[in-house]
Parts: sequence; C-alpha cells; structure tokens
Amino acid sequence: MIHCMGCHLNDGRGLPPEVPAFDNKLAILAASDKGREYLVTVPGASQSLIDDAALADVLNWILATYTEEPMYQPFLESEISRYRHTPLANPARLRVELLGAAD
Repeated sequence: MIHCMGCHLNDGRGLPPEVPAFDNKLAILAASDKGREYLVTVPGASQSLIDDAALADVLNWILATYTEEPMYQPFLESEISRYRHTPLANPARLRVELLGAAD
C-alpha cells in the first residue's frame, strides 16, 4: 500500500490532474482487459517490491475499498504475472485513452 499512498495519498484522493483519485473510475478500469492491464502496469504497482500474489491482494483491496461497484472480477496472481513486467511509459496518456477527458 505504501507505493500507492506515495502518489494517491492515504485517503485515495490523489493529486489531480497528474495523479487521479481512487474513485468510481477504478470500477470502469477493472471492467475491461485493457483497464485491468493499466491498473497492474502503472509504475507504483508494477515496480512495487511485493510479489504477484500480494499485488493482486492490494489491487483487490483498493477496488473493494474505493469503488461503489461491488461487481468486479478480482485480480488473480496469474493476471498480475501476465501484465506486470511491461511497465507503462506514459500512464497519463493511456488513462485518457481508457477513460476519456473526464478523468
């Protein structure tokens, strides 16, 4: 969680516009394959020093804590392993592509 709090702060409010808040956009991202890949490959997640199973647990906790949408597919260790080793070069640009300008 410390890697997430470094940018998103301890309450998930982030530092918009550079660092988005944890809000219902997480549910939108978690609903698509490309969005899920994004959540795994943002620098604080992909470069954290925890193993894939622990990262899956952290992402699932973030989704459970910061989204109002209870229906999301939990992250699995295998999914983290598949995506994690290709970190994003430009997370902000991909976030805009996935969510639009409303981010």
